[in-house]
Amino acid sequence: MASLNTGSEIELNIDGLTYGDGVGRFEGRVCFVRGALPGERVKARVTVLRKQFIRAGAVSILKPSPSREDAPCIYYGECGGCQYQHVSYAEELQWKEEQVKENLRRIGNVWPECLEPIVPSPEIYGYRNSITVAQGELEGRRGWGFYALDNTSIIPVEKCLIARAELNQFLHERVGAKEFQHLTALTVKCNEKGDVVDDSSEVLFRVRVLERDFWASSRGFFQINIPVVERLIEKIRSWISSLENFELFDVYAGVGLFGVLCGEKAKAVYALESHPSSVQGLRKNFQSFRKGFYQISTGTAESRLGKLLEKGNKGAHRVVILDPPREGLSKGMIEILKRDKTISHLIYISCEPSRLARDLNLICGGREIIAGNAARPPGRSYRLVSVAPFDMFPRTKHVEAAALLISKS
Repeated sequence: MASLNTGSEIELNIDGLTYGDGVGRFEGRVCFVRGALPGERVKARVTVLRKQFIRAGAVSILKPSPSREDAPCIYYGECGGCQYQHVSYAEELQWKEEQVKENLRRIGNVWPECLEPIVPSPEIYGYRNSITVAQGELEGRRGWGFYALDNTSIIPVEKCLIARAELNQFLHERVGAKEFQHLTALTVKCNEKGDVVDDSSEVLFRVRVLERDFWASSRGFFQINIPVVERLIEKIRSWISSLENFELFDVYAGVGLFGVLCGEKAKAVYALESHPSSVQGLRKNFQSFRKGFYQISTGTAESRLGKLLEKGNKGAHRVVILDPPREGLSKGMIEILKRDKTISHLIYISCEPSRLARDLNLICGGREIIAGNAARPPGRSYRLVSVAPFDMFPRTKHVEAAALLISKS
């Protein structure tokens, strides 16, 4: 057989799917094929060649999967935003659930007593309440668009199918305005009423979640799929529904969704957030909705959580909710969680299953958790009770998951 090089065309069968890419094997190496689906035989062009794996893009589908669908977006395959428009939603959900499961097994070496079925999104298009566009060279002129598959070049886009209609209207009518010409990127957000804000200036606006209107900032983080985050909140509430008179620590709190909506029965809520734009909304939301004691800390989570845990009523149940950035927890935060003996319930929310798996492994001691009632290795502070995936980002490779850990003491 001729030597394999970048640009070579190969034929192979696809038997898996991960992060939107089909997975097969060619000449003993794992091959990730963009645009391919499990059960298909494809012809693909090699784009990356490594000793252990190959990356390629599908050139033609020799044997299509019955789950294959025509992507409705005319930019699909060029724009880097979506990875699952060519597959049925049922199949997308199945493989996202498998993605969470595989990360827990392979990276985390942990297994929950319950891996719950993935929670689907009510809408798979038109759900995003926030988009970010970039400005750069477009066919010899400066213009706005989305990053292409290479994450470097920019393609012009007139309509994003996963974005809300109000954002597409802004994209069509306003993004080229003179007031934005000096910018290289612009984030645009909207609420359920259709109010639109952008981050060229600091603006506070209201977003409705579970019948409450939360303050959020044009320059701060907020959840992008409200119906799914409402289901996530309901899941967390069910995990702690038996607790009364507990202390809740909302770490990486953002504007306080979890602290407010999951802490209604808590005797005290401590919210930790360092981003100045998010803190504005956080303060206003706790002032509006929190009936009992609360304390807001604006330093880094690593510098504040340990000190807060040393104080307060150590006899009460203590619930810590973590919703860190995509990169996961720092070593310092993991050490705080491992060292503390007062936390009764630890809830970890993540939009990156590989980081979730890594951190669960570190928090739980780095050895396998055995399901059921079998004996677990000694010295472990927590047992992993449940992991619940949520499809917060339909049609994309991203998936949210929440993990419940309970203290063994």
